[in-house]
Amino acid sequence: QIKPKRYQMSRRIPIKQAKPKDQAKMLSKARKAIRDLRPGQQYYIIDSNWYKSWKRFAKHPDDYDKPGEIDNSDITSNSRYTGELLVKKGLQEEKDYKLLSKDEWRCLYSWYGGGPEVMRRVIQEGEAKRKRVEVHLLKVKLLACKKDGSVDEKKTMTVHLSKAMRISNIRKYVSDLFGRSSVQANMFRVWVNTDGDNFELLSISSTIQDSGVVHGDKLLIELKRRTVWPRDLRQTKKRGGILGFLGIGKDSEDQAGEPIYTGGLCGLNNLGNTCFMNSALQCLSNSYPLKEYFLQNLFKDEINKNNPLGAKGDIAEAYGSLVKSMWSGHHKRLSPKRMKSVIGKYAPRFNGYNQHDSQELLAYLLDGLHEDLNRIHDKPYIELPSSEGLSDKEFAEIS
Repeated sequence: QIKPKRYQMSRRIPIKQAKPKDQAKMLSKARKAIRDLRPGQQYYIIDSNWYKSWKRFAKHPDDYDKPGEIDNSDITSNSRYTGELLVKKGLQEEKDYKLLSKDEWRCLYSWYGGGPEVMRRVIQEGEAKRKRVEVHLLKVKLLACKKDGSVDEKKTMTVHLSKAMRISNIRKYVSDLFGRSSVQANMFRVWVNTDGDNFELLSISSTIQDSGVVHGDKLLIELKRRTVWPRDLRQTKKRGGILGFLGIGKDSEDQAGEPIYTGGLCGLNNLGNTCFMNSALQCLSNSYPLKEYFLQNLFKDEINKNNPLGAKGDIAEAYGSLVKSMWSGHHKRLSPKRMKSVIGKYAPRFNGYNQHDSQELLAYLLDGLHEDLNRIHDKPYIELPSSEGLSDKEFAEIS
């Protein structure tokens, strides 16, 4: 069993051996000090049964026995893959477990000891920026990339990640996956499996949530070989480039090759009642001026991350990545998971797998692209003209 860590006690609330009724007052003071949830804020999970027994004792010490050490064993389990401490599925807040602030946990731990410690952070979700404590982490499978760019089926690792975790922090698992002492941050890339043998490259600076990674996804970890990325080399050989012509690294798998499809003739997988989204994306991707604008990367210099009406460029970048993949000629079909995730993040009505109106999605997507790529960064204030003394026709002409 994992032993809880020793703490550097908070200066705000002095930790000392206190009488039972004083303990209740101190915890009440600690709880009142927390006004609102803040992203990144630490909370601790404690077994409700133990907490209730402590609460009874604190209020009526003459009628109830003092509880023993904090015991979270009934609400936790260790991952059979990495030994990480997880909260059991199917448990309910208050009924099975209770969320404590950092200072509440420190008080109880200093008085009773025990554990194991279960710390979780506050995350922020959706356009409404709803805040909640992330009790359950996402389970994903890490796959190792071979030197030839293919997937090594023998090297896999199942891990649990926070939605707020940055892709770059997967680095701590990379060493174990490849059996190395350490791996530098600029020496690995992460790809998400979209469908079959297709993978989409993730931004190393994005979070798990913003990258569209969901529970059960497979992430391919690629290590740089000197100055070359194996998957780049693999694509070059498949395209019949100079490296393929020279036969560098040629093997039986590469000799078989992969068919090159006509750019744009690329299907989109139905993720579950997402035909309304797929049809809108297909129509928009075949709008020639807009398609060329994204294929030529003209949008990169016009992303407006400061527009309060936009999505900080997330919609534009996700759509640009999807369009480039659809027109690359390397895919017969794609899974638009990242696009769906980004849209759902800023427009929660499109979350889940309910049916929606295609025109409504298209209108939102066009508006999102418009605001993400708005060339006006500091919109000047324009005073509306006065209609005093003017006829309706005259006022309409000057408005």
